Amino acid sequence: MIEEAFAWIKDYAGLGWTWLVGRWKIGMQVALAAAAYKLVRMARLLAA
Repeated sequence: MIEEAFAWIKDYAGLGWTWLVGRWKIGMQVALAAAAYKLVRMARLLAA
């Protein structure tokens, strides 16, 4: 389950290669990507 989330965040959310500089900006990008993954996962679970 954890590996699936990391793979989705790296592939689809674009965190495999980031253009941002600074821990705060990258942290915000990670938080946004994790929230997006949770929404996608929730939609998939509700559809099943």
